[in-house]
Amino acid sequence: MVLKKTMQIAVIGLGNFFRKTHAAMLKKLQKERLLNICWIADISEKNLEQASRIFPKAACFNTAGAVLEKVRPDAAVILVNGNAKPAIFSPFIKAGIPFFTEKPPAPTYVILRDFLLKHRKLPYHLVAWNRRYAPVIVMLKRFIEQRSNNLSLLCADFLRYDQASPPPGTGNLQHVIDTLRYLGGEIESMQCGNGAITMQEEDRPFSFSGVVRFASGVLGQFNFNVNAGIDKETYRAMATNEMAVAEMGFPNDSYKEYLQYKNRKTVKNLGFNGNYQRVNGIEAEYREFLKGLARGNKTSPTPLGDSLKTLKMCEMAGRLLR
Repeated sequence: MVLKKTMQIAVIGLGNFFRKTHAAMLKKLQKERLLNICWIADISEKNLEQASRIFPKAACFNTAGAVLEKVRPDAAVILVNGNAKPAIFSPFIKAGIPFFTEKPPAPTYVILRDFLLKHRKLPYHLVAWNRRYAPVIVMLKRFIEQRSNNLSLLCADFLRYDQASPPPGTGNLQHVIDTLRYLGGEIESMQCGNGAITMQEEDRPFSFSGVVRFASGVLGQFNFNVNAGIDKETYRAMATNEMAVAEMGFPNDSYKEYLQYKNRKTVKNLGFNGNYQRVNGIEAEYREFLKGLARGNKTSPTPLGDSLKTLKMCEMAGRLLR
């Protein structure tokens, strides 16, 4: 991807999420001269100090408002927690500055729905939809389209090694629901249930499952375990005498599973080969975001109505899992 201009970016929120998930990708994109991290902001001096070591040329601020009083970035990356986001969004909305934000973008579905409806033309980009840009998911979508008349089941297994269980209906569930909708179409009904074991400190289940029925009549299933010891996602589409598998995770885990499947003619492993590369959905979405900026701030790849439908499904799942 070649951009005519290196985008000048402000990063708001420099905590663990920034350091563990986003900093390396932003640094990589900066090295490719696709963006330049010019300003960083966080209320924590410790977070600012740590982030300034990663981006030593970036100017430091304590609030988003302080950034906008001094400069006008081409775009912002907002990584504060969900409760704080609506307030942080406001000055960027008023200034007409596009932003990229992590999930969940608001504490509840209702707050986010009202926000999206109020700002229909806002050039926002919600990271929850990044599976639509993973090459293996695109390939799985093609497999499904070619077998639409004999598709029987869609499955998603989402494994994480998290220190805490996310609130019901938020977080990674958005990835799975949106991916299933992208692959299988509209969801007509849903049933969910929690596992028996909970995280001790939070009394939240760290495993749960759901069954959905798509409008086409095809069944779907998803399984979560946020304390599985590995980070891996597997999406499967089952048709008559065929199954396609699209997997995202650490190379060693994925390659072992590939070796088990490769000699079975009825199983198609999408995106696997001897030099398996881990798919990074968020990096793919950063690139989409930057392409959108280059096209004139058309940075929301998922239609507003589609976003709301996915979020409504997540809200429903959250109620079922409480």
